[in-house]
Amino acid sequence: MGSVTETEPNLRELFGEALELWRKATNAAEYDNIWPVLDQAAGFARGALDVSLYFLKTDDVARRAVSADLLGRLALTGDEFHDAIGAGLTERLEIEDDVDVIWSILTALVPVRAVSAVPKLLEYASSTMAPFRLQAVRALGRLLSAMPEDASLTSTIVNGMEDTDGLVRAEATSVAATQLPLENAEVSDALGKRLFDPEDPPRLLAIHGLALRRDPRALDAIRYSLERDVVPARVFASAMVLADPTLIPNLEAANHSNLDDARFEAVLEACRNGTPVRPPA
Repeated sequence: MGSVTETEPNLRELFGEALELWRKATNAAEYDNIWPVLDQAAGFARGALDVSLYFLKTDDVARRAVSADLLGRLALTGDEFHDAIGAGLTERLEIEDDVDVIWSILTALVPVRAVSAVPKLLEYASSTMAPFRLQAVRALGRLLSAMPEDASLTSTIVNGMEDTDGLVRAEATSVAATQLPLENAEVSDALGKRLFDPEDPPRLLAIHGLALRRDPRALDAIRYSLERDVVPARVFASAMVLADPTLIPNLEAANHSNLDDARFEAVLEACRNGTPVRPPA
């Protein structure tokens, strides 16, 4: 394929519109305007793949970034092109030096599960730039299903739970809580440390991860959290997973305004029966 002019006119127009939005964007909110346009472009399937892979190799930064973004949106439509997308993105990541394009590539790799990208993802998971670390941890988390026994992935996720950036800690804790082995003592201890995280998301995710593991540290953490003026819904989900009958008085005294009555009754029922129930996502 020689140029984007050889593709369907609608795809050409959409790619051009995305380029214009990318070049005009001065903040995250303005950048978000690109996604609906790229979602339409992704509907061209093979055409979108060919255009993106072509422009991913050009000298134009904007075209490379938009191409990576489009590949990421295309990957979200299904796994038909995942191998080609992963190969193209990984090849470009090996030589890319523009921070905007790198971010777009890392973001696009999240849904692809490209095993070939693991070495670079591990590298970016320890980058000095928090947005790179965040996307790398997200992508590595998605790869765990393909590489469940990989020690480097596990250690990187555990290290991410200690990150200086709260978003990275939350993402790594989420992955550790739900995707790393339940019987891994190192993971359980890392989750235990997050019970004292200064920010809510990592702390609440850690409680949930410990509840899934039937770890006794979860019980006191849930009790303490149920005393809050407004109890986050995730605390009730953790109580439902732990299903400890001794939580019933704490639950009944808690403010459950973040939960509808039916779900709250389901939490109580799980604890009355001592039967762990993992609520739907």
